[in-house]
Amino acid sequence: MTLAANLGVQIGTLDLRVEVNAIPGSVLAVLGPNGAGKTTVLRTLAGLQPLDHGHIDLDGRRVDDPTARVFVSPELRRVGFVHQDLLLFPHLSVVDNVAFGPRSMGASRAASRATARGWLERMGLERYAADKPRVLSGGQAQRVALARALAAEPALLLLDEPLAALDAGTRGVVRRDLRTYLDGYDGVTVVVTHDPLDALTLADQVIVLEHGRATQSGRLAEVTTRPRTRYVADLMGTNLLRGIAAGHTITLAPHGPVEDRVDAATVTVADAVDGPVFATVSPSAITVHLGRPEGSARNCWPGTVTVVELLGERVRLHLDGPVPLVAEITPASLAELGILVGDRVWASVKATEVAVYSR
Repeated sequence: MTLAANLGVQIGTLDLRVEVNAIPGSVLAVLGPNGAGKTTVLRTLAGLQPLDHGHIDLDGRRVDDPTARVFVSPELRRVGFVHQDLLLFPHLSVVDNVAFGPRSMGASRAASRATARGWLERMGLERYAADKPRVLSGGQAQRVALARALAAEPALLLLDEPLAALDAGTRGVVRRDLRTYLDGYDGVTVVVTHDPLDALTLADQVIVLEHGRATQSGRLAEVTTRPRTRYVADLMGTNLLRGIAAGHTITLAPHGPVEDRVDAATVTVADAVDGPVFATVSPSAITVHLGRPEGSARNCWPGTVTVVELLGERVRLHLDGPVPLVAEITPASLAELGILVGDRVWASVKATEVAVYSR
């Protein structure tokens, strides 16, 4: 089953325009901030939200095309949809929840239940077959919802934030199990998530959606190592700068107080490059000082501490200045420096720690 879609939808302030393409057996992750249009992508593919323009082809069959007045209803698309809130039927037993898909497609009650029991056995839930969904844990309910979707033998499987409602301990187990189930699925899977770990574990390809547009797409490694927007950089936990390079110097767009801009809006890099570029700096590569440092670092900028975050064994400092940055230091360093929100500090970075690539 192939998926080839050009989605165009206008809903309130959301103007969604994005291409979605995938091959059989592949998993495509759609990442993006709230309000970017991620769930709308799934709803258009499922037939729950008709297109305003564009088209959707499932395995070469056009199922939505406003210009040609083609629209195939959801129940005829062979699409399985696992919603974020699962939507299990509370009045049905677990086995009848899973049997719902094949039953709605015309299979007999006995055959539907046999299919459902097979899926429950595969997912280690056969002993809950007669129970109602309310007795299930979050992870178990998630597997039941997935089994219900797969029992209908869909050509396209849509997963909307499949792990978001699970606690941290359960999420890792279900994520691993989900990857195992998807490995044996021959159709196309589209999974919406805000968690890069979900995408890394589950997906072959990713689309980053922002304000209804795809700002990056490709293999996750390509996207994460070369972020092109602030959202992707923040998602990956790195600093993203943009400017014009000439030799070993990148001139950045002005930012921060005017008095700091004269000698602080440039970045020195190790390798010569020219033209519009992006540059990334790992927070752990930044050294923070109370005064302007002396040393080998070629880059040094002033900044004001706006946020102090304790993340396990590291502390993240958000610095606002001519070059806005996020730096990581140890709790011991934080205590030694005595840094508080509102303090003026200096950040330094070696030229060799700046990664540069063309815009």
